[in-house]
Amino acid sequence: MIPHILFIAGLLAFLPNSESCTSIVVGPKASKDGSTMVTHNADCLNCDFRLSKTEAKDWPEGSLRPIWLGREDYPHLLTEERNSVWGKDNLEDLPQKTKFEESRILGWIPQVAHTHGIIEGLYGMMNDKQVAIGESTCGAIYWSKPVHAGGNCLINGESMTLLGLERGSTAREAIQIMGELSEMYGFFGSAWDGGDGMFGEAGEAFGVVDPTEAWMFHIMPDSTLKSAIWVAKRVADEEVAVVANNFVIRDVHPDDPDNYMFSQNLFSEAQLAGCWNPNSDQPVDFTYCFSARPNDIPHWSYSTRRVWRVFQLLKPSLKLSPYTNPIADDYPFSVKPDKLVGADDIKKILRDHYEGTEFDLTKGIEAGPFGNVDRYDQNMSADGSTTKDFIDSGFFERAISIMRTSFSYIAVARSTVPESYAGMMWYCQYAPSATVYHPIYQQVTEIPKRLSIGSLYKYNPESNFWVAAVVGNWVNMWRMYAITDLQIMQKELESQAVSTFASTESTLWTLVGKTFNTPSSATTAAVRQHMTEFSEGRVEAMWDAYTTFFPHLMTKFHDGFRFNVEDQPVEMSVQKLFYPKSWLEATQYKYHKEHDLEMLRAMNASANPTDAGQSFRVTPQSQAQAPPLLHRQVAAPLWAMALVALSVALLSTVAGVYLTRTIRRQRGGYECADEQRYSIQAILQPAPLPTVNTRTQPGGATYSST
Repeated sequence: MIPHILFIAGLLAFLPNSESCTSIVVGPKASKDGSTMVTHNADCLNCDFRLSKTEAKDWPEGSLRPIWLGREDYPHLLTEERNSVWGKDNLEDLPQKTKFEESRILGWIPQVAHTHGIIEGLYGMMNDKQVAIGESTCGAIYWSKPVHAGGNCLINGESMTLLGLERGSTAREAIQIMGELSEMYGFFGSAWDGGDGMFGEAGEAFGVVDPTEAWMFHIMPDSTLKSAIWVAKRVADEEVAVVANNFVIRDVHPDDPDNYMFSQNLFSEAQLAGCWNPNSDQPVDFTYCFSARPNDIPHWSYSTRRVWRVFQLLKPSLKLSPYTNPIADDYPFSVKPDKLVGADDIKKILRDHYEGTEFDLTKGIEAGPFGNVDRYDQNMSADGSTTKDFIDSGFFERAISIMRTSFSYIAVARSTVPESYAGMMWYCQYAPSATVYHPIYQQVTEIPKRLSIGSLYKYNPESNFWVAAVVGNWVNMWRMYAITDLQIMQKELESQAVSTFASTESTLWTLVGKTFNTPSSATTAAVRQHMTEFSEGRVEAMWDAYTTFFPHLMTKFHDGFRFNVEDQPVEMSVQKLFYPKSWLEATQYKYHKEHDLEMLRAMNASANPTDAGQSFRVTPQSQAQAPPLLHRQVAAPLWAMALVALSVALLSTVAGVYLTRTIRRQRGGYECADEQRYSIQAILQPAPLPTVNTRTQPGGATYSST
């Protein structure tokens, strides 16, 4: 094999603004209830976060299926042909509303006789056969363009997942459909505007599951830029796999069709890439061959650290090192968790910030004084002080849960309950660590309204995303103090969701009765209505709680104080939220006082003391030795000094004495009069102060010191 050092300079050209997502795939025997699971954290700073449902449909023979060019920005799709969420009537009342154009159609392909119902957002998520997909953008050695931009490709990750879910009744079918259509019509990645950065978004990885199987699927453009290279590997039933913006499928075994699927050109493309010899008995290593990219990247641990963290949380007995090479040679494709996992365990992982590890984002100067877990995306600073070279010279750890998550979900495919209501998702909008996962049945008749409205163009208090975003942003300002309040509310809401979900399941089982997987149309309608009302109710419960919680949170924590508002006190109890010692020591907190004292010592040493050392005068030499700030504070203009001298000579003895003392006290803003407590020596070696001393400041104001 080619030495891996060749890849270190070229791997992982991630664009921070891209959909840099994490996806976890759980086999049926790795879960507590025998279900398969796939996740998707859509970590996109500018994406349309709305959720929608497209119903199943029968199509007349000869129908054509349009391939839309969806966009990340709002509106992701603008068409009346799928569902009402993507229609014009659901656009927000924005100044630019009339300027949004209908989504571009890149082309048409033959339609099939029947398409399954799909829950969808930026990508297809889950169909009514319980086939579900989770996405993670990956880099590749080739990038291509769509047909409208001068390229030859029709299919990208978004359209591919819709097609796979519309047509596939199993995970295998969906993978085969997505792969073959991409080979036939050409695949392009998330970006195609040009430049080496495009390699960082040229490929896609998808977790694909159904009630009995779990798969990992990778795809990218081929060398002709007109087709696709793809591979899929089955996740062992008792194991869990994860992908985090870098391919993870390694050796491909063509003689094992139960566990591998791949494109017809895989081996010829591997040979062309120079990473496989057909005369060798070595298998094609997909990641090694196809995930290399040009050198414009921050650091490969952007990907590998998240993979390590998922494995470390699920299988701590593995004792996997967090440090690895760019393609993680020493990491397994999947692991058998030390304990069976449920959806609640996966939620914790999707909310993770490396807490308790050496990479803990709640710690260190980067977290600010109160443990803020956000690390903002790299960019040129507003003051112009940073350069690209400087930015590229370092990096912050990239957590699984980040502030720019548009939405997150855990799709659950179950073989142990009636198919008519088996498929469901735990779904949330905004950063998982700041919000609540809702149970959403796949067969709802419509998506809860608060999940299907809103945009990043305008704060909308009716939107689920926005009520979570304001809470998340405020909590992070005072995270050390406020996170407990948020986590208590999250736990309460999700515990309620789990318990009400169980009772809802019992009701649905009763409705389905003996018909099981063949309910009547009336039964199906009743079941779907009940699922819709349940899902809507859980979203409303979250919205109500968060809408009430934010004013409470802002009242309790603001302006550097925590106010006791829970106990309804007659007299307000206030706690100062001062900074922790570790953070103060990393700042100039102690420097300011020490620096002031040092300056006073320097001035005292250079002064010409009078009145037994109880005051000082500034000489040219001492003025030159003082820093610029002290020049302004101490140095008196010559004309002012002359005026003082003239005044002293003309006034009476009593007035002269008074004026002399006043000027000497107030000169240059320092209290330098002949009272012992205001001498420099007294400041450097303070004596006990009197209990109360009322003094007059310039302008007649008075103050008392104790």
